[in-house]
Amino acid sequence: MKYLNKIVTKLNKLAIACVVALQQLGIPPKFIASLFGIFELTNLEAAELKLMRADNRSAPNPFRASPIWVSLARKFDIWFAFEGIKEVEYQDMNAFFANPVPGNHKLLRYACWMLYQNLKARDKYNVLGNVNPSVN
Repeated sequence: MKYLNKIVTKLNKLAIACVVALQQLGIPPKFIASLFGIFELTNLEAAELKLMRADNRSAPNPFRASPIWVSLARKFDIWFAFEGIKEVEYQDMNAFFANPVPGNHKLLRYACWMLYQNLKARDKYNVLGNVNPSVN
């Protein structure tokens, strides 16, 4: 089963790379999704997404999306086309923001900082303020 999951993951990445290449050629996401016979956005979701993007394009700086965010939005077009907008908590697009890359200690540092702040708040004798950091 693990082997099958790895194959599916690699195929998904390959499909996304192909879709990104087609999109960079100027082919609209809806047409690309139709090539695969898939388009998961409902008409209402597509209309709301179109309205949100029009609103963003008409917004003054600093509220308008920068080129980096516009590029990221194109990637979201692909996710929306293939996955729709359903249980966002479990979709790939949410993991894009929530999960650090493997080996990244961002969450560990955050947890240590939270623990430190908690201890500091309860340190009525100022032990943390009187202790020097260890050399080791």
